[in-house]
Amino acid sequence: MISIVRTVVACLVAALSGCTSTSVTPVTPPSTSVVPIAELVGTWSLDQLDEKHIQPRQVTVQFGADGSYRASVACNEIGARYTVRQDIVMLMGPLRGTEKGCVPPPVYEDLITNALYGVGGPWTARFDGRDHLKLFGRYQLILSRVRS
Repeated sequence: MISIVRTVVACLVAALSGCTSTSVTPVTPPSTSVVPIAELVGTWSLDQLDEKHIQPRQVTVQFGADGSYRASVACNEIGARYTVRQDIVMLMGPLRGTEKGCVPPPVYEDLITNALYGVGGPWTARFDGRDHLKLFGRYQLILSRVRS
């Protein structure tokens, strides 16, 4: 009986030793990009929110050089402070805003308001050229720079 056990163990060791000879290649994590605040500063128009097209200039977002954040949704305003860490844009409280009854109400008003209040956490920012900005979080926002 002991010889059968030794034979089985020897076969298992031989089989497993063949598996252990494969090498493991370390995975390099993706590099994080840094969002230059100077590129973020300015007025942006919301073009798309979660693949829903928004009327041009119905919604604007302003990032100030002083860390101020302001968004206009039709006749309402949202304000806060923001900070940037690497490629993460975070809104900081207290958040403030108006709740006027805009006539007509903007299409997707609740969705837009939630997204611009930063509901769902911080955004990961990516520039698509100098005039297009994508913000990814719970919602995906695509904005274009407003030129005077």
